[in-house]
Amino acid sequence: MNCIGVIGLGSISNRHRHNIRQIFKKATIIVAPSNPLSTKKNIQNYDIYESDFKNLLKHSLDFVIVASPSTFHLDHAEPFIKANIPLLIEKPIAASAKDATALLQLIEQYQSRVAVGYCLRFLPSAIKAREVIQKQMLGSIYNIEINSGSYLPNWRPGIDYKDSVSASQSLGGGALLELSHELDYYQWIFGNIILDKSYLRSSAELDLEVEDVVDIIGRDSMNNSPVHIHLDFLQKEPIRLLKVLGSKGVMEWDIIDNTVRIKGEKSLQFDYNTYNFEQIYADELIAFSDSDESRIASANESTDLIKLIETIKKTGIYLNG
Repeated sequence: MNCIGVIGLGSISNRHRHNIRQIFKKATIIVAPSNPLSTKKNIQNYDIYESDFKNLLKHSLDFVIVASPSTFHLDHAEPFIKANIPLLIEKPIAASAKDATALLQLIEQYQSRVAVGYCLRFLPSAIKAREVIQKQMLGSIYNIEINSGSYLPNWRPGIDYKDSVSASQSLGGGALLELSHELDYYQWIFGNIILDKSYLRSSAELDLEVEDVVDIIGRDSMNNSPVHIHLDFLQKEPIRLLKVLGSKGVMEWDIIDNTVRIKGEKSLQFDYNTYNFEQIYADELIAFSDSDESRIASANESTDLIKLIETIKKTGIYLNG
């Protein structure tokens, strides 16, 4: 790799630039802000700063990472798709089904290579959990539960949570989009969900303009088994857990502990707690640069995910306080 562009100056952009510097030591890193009024003060791990993201096209780029707020993804991705420059777009692919569909149409028209940054797929315990389901080690699936929550004010120390992207409607915030990793891995492991009902809440505790609690009730399209997915910005003690009940036992995948446990006819335990969680971002970057699409989320998959989120928002029951 000789030249890599990164659009955006937030925490995920910082992480990508750090990894680029570590993995592709000789590559020139060109950074551009999502907001043209931003300055290059306190930015690290870059070689060239372009105040206008379109100026990245002046350089001979191997690929570009779009790490801007999701409401800008279509505008930021379009010039590079048309120039047939590979793109890694941070999750979610867009903030609306309209933008995601427009992106997909551009990708198909120009036959560009685009992937989406659902990096949990690279976690060793995620790979093991998927293997357990695909090999039918639990037998018939009876029930699927996902619980993911953490306290938004603790996400970004030193930043008022109400000023963050996560809290902003116009920048693509809210629990559904911000915690869409859980929806992606559900589809990656189990396939599409049949949506029956959903509940959304903007709690009085955080007083946000976006939803901070979501409960999705549906059925597994393969087995017609009940599915409950809970997402929130409220839990003081973070949790990220998948629990699957089958005819041969129960599987619990704990993302935070990076473990998979099976209890039943055959009890098994897989611990990956010595694995550095930050490595998933580097592994994703390496896979993308090598055109290894075996685990990377595709634009098609990610567009389907945004359509699901939009359906949940349109048909969901909104609760008060």
